[in-house]
Amino acid sequence: MVDQLESRRKLLHLSALAIPILYYFVPEYISKPVLLLVTGVFILVEVLRLRLPSLRAFFVDATQSLIRRHELTTLTGSTYLLISSSLCVLFVRKDIAIASISYLILGDTMAAIVGKRYGRVKVFGKTLEGFAACFITCLIIGAVIPGIDFGIALVGALVASLVEILPIPIDDNVRIPLMSAAAMWSLELF
Repeated sequence: MVDQLESRRKLLHLSALAIPILYYFVPEYISKPVLLLVTGVFILVEVLRLRLPSLRAFFVDATQSLIRRHELTTLTGSTYLLISSSLCVLFVRKDIAIASISYLILGDTMAAIVGKRYGRVKVFGKTLEGFAACFITCLIIGAVIPGIDFGIALVGALVASLVEILPIPIDDNVRIPLMSAAAMWSLELF
């Protein structure tokens, strides 16, 4: 039951690939406002859900246990992902935004899958094997996105993987894309 539920959560997480894919293929004058609008709607719904018990109950029933226990009293991971994606597309270069959002979606997913299935060496409650899977996935992503220097992609992948495994008290849907984007963007300045 737990594995099936976690698999459903990861499939939902992977559906967020629509964000970097659409941002890559759809002109920015369309994709940015659409992403900001969707993010705004999610934030509004979340605020209402957190303030209205009847809406909270409906939301829990409608999501069929996809919502994690700690998300009952705070924003969901999906909303955090939308917020961090919006910040990335607003403040960093397009290729870096696409990479950092993809690092979260694919790197975090691979860390969870590999860590749960093959993880043996525990580090901060996660696994070294999951860390390696996240790093390799992110490195591949950075290497295939046009416009990103391999050295910068390497640093972005390392930062994404480190902030995924470290016990930083900020949702990983925020810290992975924002910190990897900041690292890559900072290197671009030099």
